[in-house]
Amino acid sequence: MYKVCSIFSQVVKLFSRGDFEKAVKEHKAERHARGFTSWGQFMAMLFCQLDGRIRCARFVAAWRAARDS
Repeated sequence: MYKVCSIFSQVVKLFSRGDFEKAVKEHKAERHARGFTSWGQFMAMLFCQLDGRIRCARFVAAWRAARDS
C-alpha cells in the first residue's frame, strides 16, 4: 500500500516547529491566547491560504473533515 503525502503536509514540513515555538516564546505571543495555540492558528491560516477558501464555515467544515480522516 502506498503512503501519500498531501501537498499541505509537504508545505508544513518547510517550517520548523521548534523555531516557531522559540519565536512564540521569545515574543510572548500566547500570553492572551484562548482556544487556538499559535501553531494551530498558523496551520489554520496556512490551510486557508493554500485552499483559497474565503468563507469561514467552509473552512471549518474542511478542517474538521481533514482532522477526522
